Amino acid sequence: MDRIKYSLVEKNKRTVKIPKIYGRIRQGGREKLVPIGRNRDEAELWLRKTTRTYEEICDLEAEGKEVPPELIAKLVTVDTPAFAQKGASKPVSAPGGILEHWEREMRLAAMRESTIEHYTRAARLLLGERKVDCLTAGDVRAIVGQDGIKPNTRRFYRNVLRSLFAFMKRPDLVDALPKIKYEQVDRAWWTEEEMEDIILNVASDTAERTLEYKDYFRVMATIGSRQGETYLLRWKDLHDGCITFRAENTKSRKERVCPIPFDLWAQLEVRRKGNEDPVFPLVSPSQSRRYRVLRRALDKLGLKGGLHTFRHSVSMILYKKCGDLKCVCGLLGHSPSVALEFYQNTRSVEETREKLFGE
Repeated sequence: MDRIKYSLVEKNKRTVKIPKIYGRIRQGGREKLVPIGRNRDEAELWLRKTTRTYEEICDLEAEGKEVPPELIAKLVTVDTPAFAQKGASKPVSAPGGILEHWEREMRLAAMRESTIEHYTRAARLLLGERKVDCLTAGDVRAIVGQDGIKPNTRRFYRNVLRSLFAFMKRPDLVDALPKIKYEQVDRAWWTEEEMEDIILNVASDTAERTLEYKDYFRVMATIGSRQGETYLLRWKDLHDGCITFRAENTKSRKERVCPIPFDLWAQLEVRRKGNEDPVFPLVSPSQSRRYRVLRRALDKLGLKGGLHTFRHSVSMILYKKCGDLKCVCGLLGHSPSVALEFYQNTRSVEETREKLFGE
């Protein structure tokens, strides 16, 4: 086992009075941040417990003894009173500890904590009391083919089981999983004019805060960035007419560089501060509060949608403008295969006829 180092990190010190504390886990060249909460005592307790567990495992390995799976699972989980109440750190119970090892591997692969929680919860729900080692192809088809499950939920369950079976090195079970087509859901999306009207009608409690909210929404309405990664931008991420979204702040955990129009660049440059300062310090750290500000503007204009609708709208507008799928995917950080399926389903019959036959 590679040497593991543990430490504590505080985030959002300048934007909130009580910053959130994360446990930093470094193993080899990889690093993982585990959210702990805002209680410093609980964070210190987590640090002591996890370090002690790691030392215990090292002693067992040095003596040539077998390491219990429950000890390994504790290396990369949160075990504090606050998280025990939420159930976020409960290890998945399964014969042979397979799900515990799978959960640990996902954490070491730097997957998001929310994704790991969703995957493990779905695995518990789908497998129930079944022994994971004894599953057959027929059992897998019966699990995924249960009645009363929506197609897109069934597709998510399939992806969960595919990840688990690949970890178990069971290609027979992976092949037994049925192919489920993604069912396109009708989403709200806005035109460029509607997005501009929304931004013009955004208002907060002070003029300075209102200006920052307008800039925040304008970035999302220009390059289709996600609301979370936009909020986490620092001034060092804005350079040479581009915005860099850091890997640790993106959904795909990949860094991407997005060009922005020069008028938007100049508008942001007016407020530039230190490199480590946030670009939007007055925008609320709470997603629900950011949505509330947007909701007031939408109600005034009689429009439907949410924070993520900016992303849907920009993807549709840019794809219709340039027709270059790779270019749009590079800007938004989409997977080309998923994006292609989405864009194909959004074309009307009339648009297809015009493009193919010029009629």
